[in-house]
Amino acid sequence: AKPQKQPVAYRPTKKLSLFLTNFAHMATHRLSLDDDLEESYALFAIHSAAEAYKMAYLINSHLGIYLTRRRKDKEVIKDQMSQIYPTYTFEHPVQDLTFVLLANNCKIALSDSHLNSGELFALGEKTKSQKAYLLPEFKQVDYFLKLDSELNALQNKTIATQLNAIKEVISSYEVPLNQVKTINHLIIN
Repeated sequence: AKPQKQPVAYRPTKKLSLFLTNFAHMATHRLSLDDDLEESYALFAIHSAAEAYKMAYLINSHLGIYLTRRRKDKEVIKDQMSQIYPTYTFEHPVQDLTFVLLANNCKIALSDSHLNSGELFALGEKTKSQKAYLLPEFKQVDYFLKLDSELNALQNKTIATQLNAIKEVISSYEVPLNQVKTINHLIIN
């Protein structure tokens, strides 16, 4: 039996058949969005009177990492005022692990023009400073160390122990994430 010759319009070309096989192959792949879209991380509260740069240095020396200051610190805009918190980061080159050190407080300068905006005879502008908090529900905490990775409870306890071994740290502990009300303030772009 001799194969019948198909009309030119219906004859598959080599390019068309290659496209159809690639298309058919692609159709067998499915994207699964079963992954949990929430970031998994651990958050440690640190109580210390040390400056941010010194705290980063001390954490580097005790944890064996290399926190560096970001070019752009964490900025939170609240009540039309910009609050800027010193931010240090370190991405581990081998493990999928990122350390972020964030100061929990900053000082914002308020001028008299903000305070007495309705006065007719204001005598010059005086500035007052006010403390702002990255996580206002933890006003007594000085720094937060955020670890972007899934670590087990033993590894988290080891990190807390290493942080508490720093002489300048008064105390350090892991914060349960369900207690953090302003969780979006921890997102670093």
